[in-house]
Amino acid sequence: MPGERISPATYNYRNHRADVFSFFARGLFRRQTGNDGTYVAQMSSNEAWIKYGHLRLYKGTGNPNVTGSYNDPGEANTTANPNPYNHFATQLALGRSVFLLKDGIDGAPQDGWPDQILLNGVPQHFIQRRTGSAANGLIPLELDSKSDDNVDTVQESRYDLIGGTMSQVRAQALKITNPSVPATYNVDWWKRLSYWSWANPLTVKPMDANAAARATPIFITSCSQFMVEYAADYLEQDSDPNSPTYGQITNAYFPLDLVTPTPPATDGVTDFVVQWNDANGNGLIDVNERDSVRRSIRWYGMPRDVNGDGAVSGWANGKRQDQLPDVVPFRDVLRTGSATTIATMPAALKNAMLASTGAPFEINYTNAVDSAPPAPRVNYADVTGAGNNGMGSNEHYVCAWGPNDRKPTMVRIVLTIDDRLGRTPDGQTFEYVFSLP
Repeated sequence: MPGERISPATYNYRNHRADVFSFFARGLFRRQTGNDGTYVAQMSSNEAWIKYGHLRLYKGTGNPNVTGSYNDPGEANTTANPNPYNHFATQLALGRSVFLLKDGIDGAPQDGWPDQILLNGVPQHFIQRRTGSAANGLIPLELDSKSDDNVDTVQESRYDLIGGTMSQVRAQALKITNPSVPATYNVDWWKRLSYWSWANPLTVKPMDANAAARATPIFITSCSQFMVEYAADYLEQDSDPNSPTYGQITNAYFPLDLVTPTPPATDGVTDFVVQWNDANGNGLIDVNERDSVRRSIRWYGMPRDVNGDGAVSGWANGKRQDQLPDVVPFRDVLRTGSATTIATMPAALKNAMLASTGAPFEINYTNAVDSAPPAPRVNYADVTGAGNNGMGSNEHYVCAWGPNDRKPTMVRIVLTIDDRLGRTPDGQTFEYVFSLP
């Protein structure tokens, strides 16, 4: 119906986004769960695996220890359950799960992973990587990784202790992300890290360790939007404000050739977008247009309309980077290098940019079983369905940085909190920008 079609690239009170963001961290982290009979074990660690994302919430009926009693964010109502919890935007909850990484006693020769973790001589239940299990996976971090007693999985939020250090997990990641080791290589190693953890906000007396553990992931309630975007130094651009090709791409700082990767050194400048009023329409910054030039940080991520013009321009043959002002995948901006007017850029580099589907860390897929990257759209926000336009509601954008990938320089998190009483119809939006080492 007219007025009812909302582009997936436009986020508002009708269209919500639930990103998942996970990473390693060093610091001082304390347990928030414990064995049965212990709410919080007196244990800490200097290493952790942290995951932010919306939660699967207990629907208020049924056994809270089985998956059928939990609803996904925005899960539709059914005849059997016409008003499920976690259905409305004001019910959605953002979670923060902190899994402590600990070494312990290795009882399996040459395995290298702990089979037992002790606290004051008492064995602690933890998420374990068993000998020989999923050699090409990231157990114990990934979906369905089991506890040492083979009862609970990592997504059930029962235990926040993982058997393995950061270096042990890194060694495993180096194996499964290396195409030259077919026995362990897994092209979809990242896929099973993007899951929603369980949480129960409806705990009742008498409280026990199990119920207390399932309340710990709840970070922000009534959170209807959670978006993660990144900025990085992946491109060399003309940085001379007096140049007629100011902002256009001159090089790429990652291996375009994955067979013999030789990425050049960084120029130390975070990628930026240059916009100006092109008065005469020649595509160059002329003298009379220099007073209207504006330079800002280039943010990459799932397509999003940030300037409010109702359009999100993606890559198309002949487009320059300044014609993509909104948040778009890195691969779209990269391919604009093939249309740059920089005379010194080698033709081979232009051709490589044109042919590239993106950086090695960009993993585009349309659903859980099809990992082929979707084609860039002329306008991601188009809702008419005409031509190569519009983004499907089932499309995803995934970035998975392995141990050998160049990481972003900044991360931007945008979240919206809705008022249950409707005093702020569109919710209140917060934006946080973090610089990364």
